[in-house]
Amino acid sequence: SEGRNDNLRNFFTGRISDVRMADGAGRLLFSEAVTPYDFGTSEVNYFNGVDQFLEVGHTSEQALATGALALTFNTLDATKRQTLFSKDNTGFDGGGHLTASIIDGRIEIRLQSSSRSYYLRSEAIASGVDYDFRFEFGTGGMKLSLNGTLISSNDYEGGLVGNNNALIIGASQWRARDDADRLEYYFEGTIGDFRLL
Repeated sequence: SEGRNDNLRNFFTGRISDVRMADGAGRLLFSEAVTPYDFGTSEVNYFNGVDQFLEVGHTSEQALATGALALTFNTLDATKRQTLFSKDNTGFDGGGHLTASIIDGRIEIRLQSSSRSYYLRSEAIASGVDYDFRFEFGTGGMKLSLNGTLISSNDYEGGLVGNNNALIIGASQWRARDDADRLEYYFEGTIGDFRLL
């Protein structure tokens, strides 16, 4: 098609809408695909668990000291190791590396300083169930909420400052050396309403 870039790979199949980022005061930092973009299927935000992901390039506005990530998800198999999102790579670098996974049927969030990893873990989640996910970081510590209920917390008050990695939705890049060069643990199910607040 016109304007196609043959260097692109791992095309997403589904529908993506309302992708936006705002700071803690709700000011819009950037907006993409505000009008729903149809990727060729009626399924909304579906990831096949094999090779589909969405990559959002890093901008300096993403380096928030305090903020929150929110999304909705429904996994087809909660027992399968998979990833909701990952803004990460191998090592610690300047800190701020972040990955949210499903491991052994539970959500696990890892946020790093420049020398240490901090974790949040949920209770067991179920397959085929819609969840509203919210992760808060920075002032007040780390907090994980599901469906409006606080599930897990940690006193660590670090944020995403120092993290220059792309944001990957639907796969993990925690072992990558460059953006999206070593993805794994692909998500199987739907992810929607992704917001960085």
